[in-house]
Amino acid sequence: MIKLLLVIISVLTLVVGTSFVAYAAPVGSALILERVTLEIESDSRWDGAFVEVSELDLSALSRSDKGDLVEGYDDIRVKFLGQVRPGKRFTMKLVFSKDDKPMTEVLATARINAFKDVVVAMRSLRIRDKVGFGDVRVERMQLRELDASVFVSVKDVVGMRVRRPIRAGAYLKRNYIQPETTIRRGDKVIVVAESGVLRVRSKARALEDGYPGSVVEARTVGGKVVFGTVNERGELSVAF
Repeated sequence: MIKLLLVIISVLTLVVGTSFVAYAAPVGSALILERVTLEIESDSRWDGAFVEVSELDLSALSRSDKGDLVEGYDDIRVKFLGQVRPGKRFTMKLVFSKDDKPMTEVLATARINAFKDVVVAMRSLRIRDKVGFGDVRVERMQLRELDASVFVSVKDVVGMRVRRPIRAGAYLKRNYIQPETTIRRGDKVIVVAESGVLRVRSKARALEDGYPGSVVEARTVGGKVVFGTVNERGELSVAF
């Protein structure tokens, strides 16, 4: 009977010991996730985004015969293999080192999501609608693409006109809206040509709509076609 109890105690000790080693792995996983997140956030393309790295797959680590890496390393370097895109899984190489000396390299995968505080439509907006304060708000949204040209301030969009339909709940991209049109096709406009201290003013007729900052094609009285940038006064600025 005593021998049987000793055997049971030995088995329980072995099981508890094994569980402890398995439980230690998440500590290493948390450190890896932190290091990967910092590496991604150091890339200027992710500037202003809140990065969330999840679903870390370290299955290759369990097959490593280089020892217990959970307690054996003091630093991790991350090398991304291929593109890292929001909402997608990506592959990376983890270089484990101790005292600045590489111990081993392990391939791993994870999923990344990116969130950003952006201007969102509170209602559906139609083409030519003028954006008002009650139409938009700032909300944290998950980015579907990293290079999305979004707005982060309500004041940057209020007063603009909608160029393409925007559904309620969607964030506003820069090519979805534009400033109020100040020049209409067929309008008579002043063309201002400048070069150093020389400034020449002439008259022309706009061949397309325009707004401050946009480039508009116009035809001068003499029949010459010019391209000018619309300024705040509704004139076309042309460099020569």
